[in-house]
Amino acid sequence: MDYGKVMTIRFSPEQADALELVSAAERQSMSEIIRVALSAYLKARTTDPEFRKSVRHQIHLGQNLLGGRTHA
Repeated sequence: MDYGKVMTIRFSPEQADALELVSAAERQSMSEIIRVALSAYLKARTTDPEFRKSVRHQIHLGQNLLGGRTHA
């Protein structure tokens, strides 16, 4: 898998400590633990009907902004 996109995020001290502990205990990189957690979060969100409705609404607003559609 290509993990070419580098991003910077901030953690609370408690989150950073917990991530380091889990990383050491599971012998996984912190990046891998974050990728796995993010994948699980995204899967849960993208299957949620309310979230999907919100995404469709945002797409509609973007299309309106670009002149693709008019308000009903």
